[in-house]
Amino acid sequence: MDTLNIKKHFIWSLFLSSSLAYSQSNYQTQMNAIFEIPSNKVTTGILIDRSPDIIDMQNFKLQTNADSATVINTRNWLEVYYRLYASHLNMQNFAYNTTIANKYPRKVTNGNIYFGLIFYNYNKIKNYAVQNGLLAVDTITQKITDISGAGQSPLEVSSCFAASPLTDTISVGTYQFVLNDSLFVSNRKSNVQAIYVNFDNGQGYVR
Repeated sequence: MDTLNIKKHFIWSLFLSSSLAYSQSNYQTQMNAIFEIPSNKVTTGILIDRSPDIIDMQNFKLQTNADSATVINTRNWLEVYYRLYASHLNMQNFAYNTTIANKYPRKVTNGNIYFGLIFYNYNKIKNYAVQNGLLAVDTITQKITDISGAGQSPLEVSSCFAASPLTDTISVGTYQFVLNDSLFVSNRKSNVQAIYVNFDNGQGYVR
């Protein structure tokens, strides 16, 4: 683990062990106090380091020259979903249902299995931002501060592409997979021309 990650996890431990009651406004205030990084450098409006590291986002990174999603289970899909939500500089800009965990998972309605797809770009702190003099981390004041020069940034853009049926257990029977627009969670929809799924039934990818 590099120096930045050690210090960042320490700051997260201090924050999560505090007695502050969780709320959207309190959370954003706390994150703004910790991360002193100009918003214009967070080009996607999402800094993934602002959220607890409950799941490793690099496991869902869209690889160069690849266009397939990582298929996961309901729990992991929700962890990615809520981590992206919590990472917004302004959480009110998240255009999707924040109570989704109570709506779809583990429910099969009228033979329909709802399918969730996440396709997002987000900013992240570069792995060696501290060592390269782009970022300063102070565990006493609990500050992560951008010290990069003109034309430089401690951040880079990464991507996430993950899919899951929003139920983990079903009985034997005939079902239909449904992808509603509300479950296609993305800030890159304009880059998508079509979606194909391989159900491993010998028919290959179908639209």
